Amino acid sequence: MAYLTLKSLESQLPPTEFIKVHQSYLVNFSRITAIEGNELRLGQKVLPIGRNYKDPVMTIIQQRLLKR
Repeated sequence: MAYLTLKSLESQLPPTEFIKVHQSYLVNFSRITAIEGNELRLGQKVLPIGRNYKDPVMTIIQQRLLKR
């Protein structure tokens, strides 16, 4: 059981490494292996991208890819 809210956890994590992709999920950029439609793949795990988070997630991922 966790006594932290996701919002408070998000504020404690470095924003350059973590992104909120859904109301219930924070993801480490280095763990993303693929994006398929409205889903992120993290190895064998598949997480949904919330409709309110899709555009910001795609923008940030594209920016990170261009920096490489």
